Amino acid sequence: MGAPSIHDYALIGDGRTAALVSRQGAIDWLCWPRFDGDAWLARLLDPEKGGSWRLAPEEAGTCGRGYAPASNVLVSDWRLSEGHVRVFDFMPVGRYGGLTPEHAVIRLLRCESGNVRMRSTLLLRPSYGKSALRWKSYRYCHRSGHGNMQVSLQAFGAAPDVLGETLQAEFRLRAGETAGLILAANRDAPAILFTEQHLWRMLESTLAGWKQWMAGCTYDGPWRDAIERSALVLKALSFAPSGAVIAAPTTSLPEEPGGALNWDYRYCWLRDASQTTRALRDLGFAREAQAFVSWLLHATALSRPRLRVLYDVFGRRPPGEQEVRWLHGYGDSRPVRIGNAAEDQHQLDVYGEVIDSAFQQMMDKGGADRATARLVLELASYACRHWREADAGIWEYRNELRQHVHSKLLCWVAADRAARLRDRGLLPPGGADFHRVRGEIAAWIRAAAEHAGGILTAADGNAELDAGVLLAAPLGVLEPDDPLLSRTFAAIRERLHAGPALLYRAERFRGIEGAFLFCSFWAVEVLAMQGREREATDWMEGLLALRNDVGLLAEEADPRTGAAWGNFPQAFSHIGLINAALAIGRARERRPRRRHRA
Repeated sequence: MGAPSIHDYALIGDGRTAALVSRQGAIDWLCWPRFDGDAWLARLLDPEKGGSWRLAPEEAGTCGRGYAPASNVLVSDWRLSEGHVRVFDFMPVGRYGGLTPEHAVIRLLRCESGNVRMRSTLLLRPSYGKSALRWKSYRYCHRSGHGNMQVSLQAFGAAPDVLGETLQAEFRLRAGETAGLILAANRDAPAILFTEQHLWRMLESTLAGWKQWMAGCTYDGPWRDAIERSALVLKALSFAPSGAVIAAPTTSLPEEPGGALNWDYRYCWLRDASQTTRALRDLGFAREAQAFVSWLLHATALSRPRLRVLYDVFGRRPPGEQEVRWLHGYGDSRPVRIGNAAEDQHQLDVYGEVIDSAFQQMMDKGGADRATARLVLELASYACRHWREADAGIWEYRNELRQHVHSKLLCWVAADRAARLRDRGLLPPGGADFHRVRGEIAAWIRAAAEHAGGILTAADGNAELDAGVLLAAPLGVLEPDDPLLSRTFAAIRERLHAGPALLYRAERFRGIEGAFLFCSFWAVEVLAMQGREREATDWMEGLLALRNDVGLLAEEADPRTGAAWGNFPQAFSHIGLINAALAIGRARERRPRRRHRA
C-alpha cells in the first residue's frame, strides 16, 4: 500500500512526541523519545522501508472517526457487514495514579455490535527505517531494543505472533467484548507490565486530563469547535518539559508533489513567537503563554545577542541538516531531510518576535525580573543597531540577502515595544534611543513603498509582492485604515491570489508550491480590522473548509483541489486560524447595534 494522502492523518500526542494515524487505522509516523527524535515508524516517508502499526478489520468496511470531546484521543468507528467496533488511539496523559512508561501508544477496542475480526500488524523500523528489530517473546509481552531504548508490546484479547520483524495479532470480538494493546518505550528503565483494566483506566485519566485543560479556554465566539481543535493541536505540539512549541511533528512532507521543498519542521521557530503568544493569551491559556515566553527567553539568552532562526525543544542548536538517502520520500518527493540549515541564517525579524512576546508578558505582569528586563533591552538595542542590514527574510531564502520589508516591520516592533516599556519604567537605563529608531524605521518603510509605486513589496528595490507585509496591521505598524495598507492589500489579493480565500506567500513561490494557509489567515485579520466583517467571514469559511475530517490543517493547500501539502499538522496554520477568528469576534463586538423603532 502506498502512503495515504497527507490530509488522511490524525494526530495523537503526549506533550513530548506525537504520532500520525491514517484513516485506514495505520500509525505511519512516530518519533522517540522527542518530537525531533529517531523515527521508529516512518511509512509516511517510504511505504516499503518505513515502519507502520496497522489496526484494522480483516474485511472491508467504512470508518468514521473523530476526537473524543475536548481531547486528543482519536475515536474510530468501523462499521462492517458483521458488526461495529470502536477503536480508541491515544498517548496517556493526565493523572493516572499508577506507574506509567516513559512513552506509550495505546490502542483499545470495544465491539459495539455483532461479531468482528480485527488484525494488528506492527513493524517497528528505527533509525528512519534503516534498522530492524528482533523480538523476544515472554509470557506477558514481547520485547526488543535499539540503542538505549527498550520497547515492549502487550496485547489483551489475542496472542501476537512473531513473523520475522513483524508482530501480528488477530482479535475476534463479540458485542460487549473489549481488547487492547500498549506499545511502550523506556530509556534505561525497566519495562512495566499492565492489565487491560489499567489501559482503560489510562483512557479515562487521559480524557479527564485533556478535558480539564480545555476547560481553561475562555473563548466564546464564532467557530468555537475549530478554535478548540486548534488549541488542542497547539497543546499537542508543545513540549511539556520546556514550554516550547514546535512548528510541526513531521519532516520532509513536500510543499509540492515530487518536489524538493522538503524541510524538517520538528523544531521551534522564532518567527511564529509573538503570534503564538497572542493566540494562547487571548484564548485564556495564560500558563502556556508564560511557559512559551520563558522558553523563548531561555533559548535566546543562550545565543544572544545574535539569535538563531530556530532551536530545539530545549533551546539548543538543532543538529546540522543532512539527507536520509535510503528513504524514497513522501510520494517520491526527495530529499528527505533531518535537521534544518536555516538555523544559521541571519534574520532580523526574530528580534521583534521575541521582544513582542516578552512585551505581552511584561504588560500582563506589570514588569519582569531584572535578568529578563536586561535581556529585552539587549535584544532591542541589537535590533536598533542592525536594522539597516540585509537579511534572509521570513521565508528563509538560502544564499540570498535583501532589504526585506517584513524584517523592517519587525525591527519597528522591537523598537516600539522597547520604547513603550521604557516609557513605563519597565526597562533599565541605557541601550538605544528607541523612539528615534522607531521613527527612522517608519520613514524607511514609507520610502520603500514610494520606490515601489505606493505599496509595500517584498524588499526595497524589488517589485515582487510578499504576503508577510500584511502583518503590518496586526502588529500595529500601520493602522487598519492607512491608505498604504489598503493599496498593498489590494495588490496582494490581485497578484498573490491562489483561489477562493487562498494566497501564495510570495510571487516567487507561485506555481512551485501550494497556497500558504498562514498568510491566508493574515488576510482575514486585515479584513476584520478594517471593518470588512462579511468579507472576512466568507474568507474564513473558505479556509475552514480546508480542514480534514478531524479538523487539522497542513502548511499549504493545493489551489486547484484543496489537497494538503507541507508538514502536518502545522502549528502556525492553527495559530493563524485562532487569531483570525479572534479578530472577527472583535469586529463583531465593534459593530453598531441596530435600534428598533417603537
